[in-house]
Amino acid sequence: MAEILIIDDHDSIREGLELLLRRRGHRTRSAESGQRGLELLEEEAADLVITDLRMSRMNGMEVLERVKASTPETEVMVITAHGSIDTGRAEEIEICCQDAELVHMGVSVG
Repeated sequence: MAEILIIDDHDSIREGLELLLRRRGHRTRSAESGQRGLELLEEEAADLVITDLRMSRMNGMEVLERVKASTPETEVMVITAHGSIDTGRAEEIEICCQDAELVHMGVSVG
């Protein structure tokens, strides 16, 4: 199975994703900030990085750029609980990662 690094500043999101992915047989590690996530990635490679878009200090776009600059073979998934990624952000992703695929997945809770 895959080695997955989850970066999110919300404990409940991070822990929920870890639980879900571990139940599916994946190995996970997690970090509460972009900086800590990059440190973990330097210590041990990951097949996939899942990062929140909106975090303090280092946002998901910066995490995406840094991961792709240091380990281009690592896949990165940027997630957000804020509805959508605006057009400007989408263009930034496409410029940063020319093979980027943007997928909108709406999830409703309640």
